[in-house]
Amino acid sequence: MPQENSLELLDKFVKGYKIFIDTSSLLLQESEKFFQNIVPLLEREKKSLILPLSVYRELQKLANDPAYCRQKHGNNPELNMRAIRACKNVVRLHQARLVEVFADPDDGDFADNVFLHVLTKKRMQYDMLLITQDRGLASEATRIGKENRAVHGMKKILVQRIGKNGSLQRIIDSKATPQTDSEEIPLNERFAFTKEVMQIPGRLPVSKIPTTGDSVTATRNGKTKPLRLLDELGRGGEGSVYKTNIPGYVAKIYNPEKITRLRYKKLELMLTKNIDCEGVCFPLAMILNQRNEFVGYLMRTASGRDLGKSVFMPMLLKKYFPRWNKIDTVQLCVTILKKLKYLHDRNIILGDINPYNILVVSPKEVYFVDTDSYQVEGFICPVGMPLFTAPELQNQKEYGLRTLGNENFAVATLLFMIMHPGKPPYAMQDGIGIKENIISGEFSYPFGERKTGKVPKGPWRFCWSHLTYQLKSTFYETFWRNGNLHSEKKRPSTGYWLRLFETYLESLKSGKMSEWDEEALLIFPTRFKKDRNKTYAKCKLCGKEYDEESLEQGICRTCLSDGDKYHCERCGREMIYTNYQKYIKHAKRYKICRDCYEKRNTIWNRRTCKNCGRMFEITLGEKEYFDKKGFALPTRCENCRGRSQATQIHREVRTPVQPTTSSVFDWIRNFFN
Repeated sequence: MPQENSLELLDKFVKGYKIFIDTSSLLLQESEKFFQNIVPLLEREKKSLILPLSVYRELQKLANDPAYCRQKHGNNPELNMRAIRACKNVVRLHQARLVEVFADPDDGDFADNVFLHVLTKKRMQYDMLLITQDRGLASEATRIGKENRAVHGMKKILVQRIGKNGSLQRIIDSKATPQTDSEEIPLNERFAFTKEVMQIPGRLPVSKIPTTGDSVTATRNGKTKPLRLLDELGRGGEGSVYKTNIPGYVAKIYNPEKITRLRYKKLELMLTKNIDCEGVCFPLAMILNQRNEFVGYLMRTASGRDLGKSVFMPMLLKKYFPRWNKIDTVQLCVTILKKLKYLHDRNIILGDINPYNILVVSPKEVYFVDTDSYQVEGFICPVGMPLFTAPELQNQKEYGLRTLGNENFAVATLLFMIMHPGKPPYAMQDGIGIKENIISGEFSYPFGERKTGKVPKGPWRFCWSHLTYQLKSTFYETFWRNGNLHSEKKRPSTGYWLRLFETYLESLKSGKMSEWDEEALLIFPTRFKKDRNKTYAKCKLCGKEYDEESLEQGICRTCLSDGDKYHCERCGREMIYTNYQKYIKHAKRYKICRDCYEKRNTIWNRRTCKNCGRMFEITLGEKEYFDKKGFALPTRCENCRGRSQATQIHREVRTPVQPTTSSVFDWIRNFFN
């Protein structure tokens, strides 16, 4: 009976679902029985299993390279034999049109991201089933499926594993399963969700705001500890931050007008949870003055340069982090995403994702500050930067409770601006304005067949080109108004982005991308990413590789626009004799610049010809010429001057000077000698 039920379930999947299968399932001994069960159903329904080309490539490596097999899975000779058998099965089923192998455009061989990308992109079109033994992949795919169930019109996404007798079974969560859903976070770390905004009017009385040298008390859960405020480290609109006599801890002391009942209750709530994430400077205790009045809170020390005035400014990025390459910026994204995911998993929404509140020491050492503004339960974050505000919130006069969907827009914007240092995703040529572009979903970067021609000038189109296919696709689908991930409830989570960037990081570190394209590691590439379907050649002048079709007589466009610098003979302005003029057009250098050329052709004076009475013009260039030669300015038009000269020449030819006798003899002698 159980066997009949499993076959009925399999029949249901074949009829109604797109079925994807992972490497881990293909390598199982039980996969042979699974194929025996499913092949007749596929033949009957004229359907096929779907697997990425990267899955088949992984099987080939495991089958053909025992050293690679040992490197990945240890000393397991049986695995090599399973891979050989799995390859044969895939080839045989592919020939019978029962397996569809699709090539993913990414450079890497990481099937997990391909699966997640397809599941996310196609979740409006098909019911889909992923067969995998990988708990991490299964967990993330299950999360996408749970998001689908919350949105009307979304299709189903299911995850199954191959069990005994080749039957399909649900993957049962265990302690080894990566934490991706907030339900798995302990209650003492997780805040509740609410739809009601907390409103507590009024200020708290305070007799004295402590400052440098004053003693204060840190208190939490009834426990107290005396502190002393040392040097002031910084001052802002809300208050000041002081170093304390306890190494590694600082105190934020509010200005009097910021000490409200609402703020006190919010901090009181924040201190009820055990939030402990390295680099996130979350409130640790209340700070009371000597009269036990609330004046601020205690937090861990932060250091580094804020993201907005370092990574987001190309010149400062090169100044402060001169040795960074693409690995470092991708690692920075991974570090930030891990902290964001930690907070999101605990129902903490930053609200104001602000690059000036993220401090960077290194790609792996990052600090989040001003955490008292984060949204927890009914306590909203009252501020936000328009650049990071989701389109559905742009025209609101005040910020209310934000959703994770709102926050995920800001997360995507932050990641985009790290990978395109400082350039917002909605900046474009001929755009109305960034706010208006956000509202209308006017995303200028190309993807597939869609091109706008409005990508901002500079290196940004090259930065975009060198991203992986999955990253470009996810950014595009998130930011473009008709993208599958554009709406509030469909935007990728921090967990989804984290998998994409971890895979990108692994691919960069492995050397696979830079081996094919040496500019893959540049933060600011100088050309588009290499296409594996094109032929490349080195530029004759700079030696860099380019698509042969983009070269003109073996020279790249950058070098063609470059050349020898010299100066205008008239005004001294710097000019360039381009390599295009030199090598392609074979043109001579211009002696004067365009401005001087146009100036020389401007009208200096208009006169009446004394011969014909017509008006004629004298240009500034003509005046300069006559002045330089010491000639008087002409009083006749060019036609009359031309006729007079022709008449004079005619007279000289028709009435030559008669030579003397001696000169004739001299001429004859010279001619014949």
